[in-house]
Amino acid sequence: MARALVFVSMRRKGKSPYWPENRRKAIQKAAADAGIKKRVGFHTFKHTLSSLLKENGEDVKVIQELLRHANSRTTLDTYTQAASPAKRAAQSRVVSMVLGKRYNQLQPAGTA
Repeated sequence: MARALVFVSMRRKGKSPYWPENRRKAIQKAAADAGIKKRVGFHTFKHTLSSLLKENGEDVKVIQELLRHANSRTTLDTYTQAASPAKRAAQSRVVSMVLGKRYNQLQPAGTA
């Protein structure tokens, strides 16, 4: 089975990978052009993809296989971050469970 390449060499008409050093330079230039000051590398894309897939409700096994990880623990512990709205919603549900009606009365309509 042929291996799909994410970054391919234009010079070789997609028949070989875009070598890591060239890929690194291209990513850093694109980030600088976009005004991103933080260090951006290839793994930044893996972290982003993993987090977006999880946020969209994809199964962890699907994410694991897409990222080609040996096990789902690597996927969840290293690459996937909970989205801020999801964190707030989870925290809000716990507080609501603990404080009940008192908490819900403190919240503006539609936020609890």
